[in-house]
Amino acid sequence: MKKDKTDGFTLVEMLVVLVIGALALSVMASNPFGRPRPESAASLARQISVAVAALQITALSTVSSQSVVVDVAAHAVTVGQNRIELPSDVRLSVTTGAELIVEGGRGMIAFFPDGTSSGGEIILGDPSGLVSIVRVNWITGAVDLMDRAS
Repeated sequence: MKKDKTDGFTLVEMLVVLVIGALALSVMASNPFGRPRPESAASLARQISVAVAALQITALSTVSSQSVVVDVAAHAVTVGQNRIELPSDVRLSVTTGAELIVEGGRGMIAFFPDGTSSGGEIILGDPSGLVSIVRVNWITGAVDLMDRAS
């Protein structure tokens, strides 16, 4: 039996499936049973790290730059089109390049079409003293999540 060249999946199709899966996981991880619950800095950092990793895949698959905007004044993180509002008791800060700090206390982390990024850190802290850091590597664009006591 002769194989047709249209059998299988393209790289773009696989990346789209991975992005959808990552977004579904972030929704499930943030609220698995649909009940409202107070969110800790650690759970919000996990949600943000999954969304940021999915955004890197989006930049690769669409061959277009994508950005994460951390608005310290508004207490929110916007990942692509997804805005994550943080509770007032969670401390928020961002470390990024000086050229990516814009007016009003907003900082950006950019992902480029080749998978690299501008790099940076999104730091969340809760009243218990736990600090969670979403770190984006500027060379590889890899997203890491670290938790530590302050």
